[in-house]
Amino acid sequence: MTKKQSKFILKYYYDEERFDADGIGDYTALVGDYEEFTCIEDVEKKLLRDIRNEDGSKPKAKTVKEFCDNHLFELYERRY
Repeated sequence: MTKKQSKFILKYYYDEERFDADGIGDYTALVGDYEEFTCIEDVEKKLLRDIRNEDGSKPKAKTVKEFCDNHLFELYERRY
């Protein structure tokens, strides 16, 4: 019997400034991207270490789920 492996995918959204030379000029687009992690603890470390509110303070979320619910993050588990 083989042990199932999991990966955690953290999807996040951010504003990106772009330029359209054919008409509208400068604009801001909402872009999605993702990172893969081997365990949920690494996701938690990433969120607690790198994410800040607009005023520079740390978010007050206690769990990864609470953090994702309050911000533009989605978390998926991929099992192999």
